[in-house]
Amino acid sequence: MNYELLVILGPIIGVLAGTVGTVFVTWINKHYDEQNAYRKLIIETSMEYFKEALIASREALKGTGKKGYVWPYESFVISIAHLVNRVVNKNFKIDDIDEIVDENKRLVETLEKSYFDINKKK
Repeated sequence: MNYELLVILGPIIGVLAGTVGTVFVTWINKHYDEQNAYRKLIIETSMEYFKEALIASREALKGTGKKGYVWPYESFVISIAHLVNRVVNKNFKIDDIDEIVDENKRLVETLEKSYFDINKKK
């Protein structure tokens, strides 16, 4: 192979390698940006739901003298974050939804037990 050919092929191979690397990095960034946007949308929607449920329970009990139960905010956030991570996971299959719901119920029970244990001590 002569030097003239290497001088010509070197930059071409360099440009191709750089282009492939840029395309790969761009794809990875888009993929994670999309996942983050999806998580953010789910969590923001969940927070709005929590606020509406809180307002609705207060309105429903207003003037009755009864105290209602509202799910502890911390437990709610952790539960939603767990669900979002499981659903957004690339290995998610719709057939796994029952397992995920059962797993989340166990998580919620543990969180609520911890929440009430902490508040008993206060």
